[in-house]
Amino acid sequence: MSSAPEPSPAPRRRRVGAGTVALIAVLLGLPTVVPLLVPIYARMDPELWGVPFFFWFQFAVIPVAAVCTTLAYRAVVKVEGSPDEVAARAERTARWKDDDGRQS
Repeated sequence: MSSAPEPSPAPRRRRVGAGTVALIAVLLGLPTVVPLLVPIYARMDPELWGVPFFFWFQFAVIPVAAVCTTLAYRAVVKVEGSPDEVAARAERTARWKDDDGRQS
């Protein structure tokens, strides 16, 4: 009888806390929802360099959205690891499933 080598167990994912998930949801939701609430900024005053509030507010949301997205990305990387680490972990998991014979 030949003994086949035992497949190594699949790598475990880190557990993500509810606070981290809530933080990421707020960081991504805020710049998405605020521009949809048009009555908040549908007015002319205050003007900035002669530009009505309606327009400059929308332009001001763009860098705020970029900062919020960057912070959300960094929170995910802190929990999940860098994109290279996530890809390597996914590759190991796929290989483990192939070795185990459950998924091909």
